[in-house]
Amino acid sequence: MNTLILTSIEQGLIFSILAIGVTITYKILDFADLSVEG
Repeated sequence: MNTLILTSIEQGLIFSILAIGVTITYKILDFADLSVEG
């Protein structure tokens, strides 16, 4: 059960960092960089 909680938190952090990166890119460049490279 403890492993499940840690995995959920870890995935949540990864996705939140990803979302913040996309948001910052969109706000600064006024362009959503959703390509594989970006």
